[in-house]
Amino acid sequence: MKDDPREPGDERPGGSAAAGQDVLPFVDPPDFHLRHLRYFLAAAEDENFSVAAARLRVAQPALSRRIRALEAALGVTLFERERKRVHLTEAGRAFYEDARQLMLDLSRAVVRTRRLEASDAGILSIGVTNTALRHDGVGRALRDFHSAHPAVGIQIDPPGNVPLLAAVRSGALDGAFIHSRPAGIHGVDYVELAHERFSIALPADHRLADSPRITLIDLRGEEFLWLPRESAPQIYDEMLNACLAGGLHPKIGQTLLNEVSRLHLVAEGMGISFVTGAFDDFHPAGVVFKEVDDFDVIMKLEFVWQDDNRSPLLAQFVDVVRAVASGRKGAGEAES
Repeated sequence: MKDDPREPGDERPGGSAAAGQDVLPFVDPPDFHLRHLRYFLAAAEDENFSVAAARLRVAQPALSRRIRALEAALGVTLFERERKRVHLTEAGRAFYEDARQLMLDLSRAVVRTRRLEASDAGILSIGVTNTALRHDGVGRALRDFHSAHPAVGIQIDPPGNVPLLAAVRSGALDGAFIHSRPAGIHGVDYVELAHERFSIALPADHRLADSPRITLIDLRGEEFLWLPRESAPQIYDEMLNACLAGGLHPKIGQTLLNEVSRLHLVAEGMGISFVTGAFDDFHPAGVVFKEVDDFDVIMKLEFVWQDDNRSPLLAQFVDVVRAVASGRKGAGEAES
């Protein structure tokens, strides 16, 4: 890039921009590595350098140094640093969006390149939510399939504007790891990986943080952080009905789909939230999880696909998922 022989005005073939169109000037990229972007993205998502470092399995000082080096290379401040948390600056938020898209594009470019190298290679497009990706079974299925079929590219698609199940049914995805598949859906097959009970996430200094037992009645008067109903109407209704059956009319404050964001707000004392076991080993400091005796809602984690999808690669992936599912039990499931 830095040896580009073009002169100003040569941004397009023919030496000038098309009439009426603006062309961004070519700018030499700052000197940093992809590792800097990975560290930055993790810190931006977790809003905590220590948590991001633990997730990346690197030392926290090393992550901090990389981010400072990235800020120096860009000539901007990406984070507002507080004692226990960090927040993206306005410049940081803009860079996050572009950096995330850059990493996605690069991942897809790598997959496409590898497919061209191996004539018998294919690609699977798998949808997965951030919560599902934290589950051991999902990671194991992806890893085992890649080990058995290294020439096959796996394109991991996070949820966008179209729900994952709808993307599977439309053919946009080969399959997806989802929670709580709605009842009565036809034309879809599935493998259940796990089923998990909910715990209540509380600030560490909450009045119930040290209670040996908690029931729904104990949570009266609390402000809840809840998931939006449109994102998962069935589980939303099950959770609400379970609360009402236990004598609790939950006061729902904010609704956020992202569980990490909810947990950060719990840590700040802005409410409490029901979460699954996916966050037992990964959560912000200042949050504790407690079981609620009479809250019996189960969150199922399943891999789903269109039952008329005849892709051999998908069939092989489903075999791997089934093998993983048969070798593990869902959280809270009793041993036989």
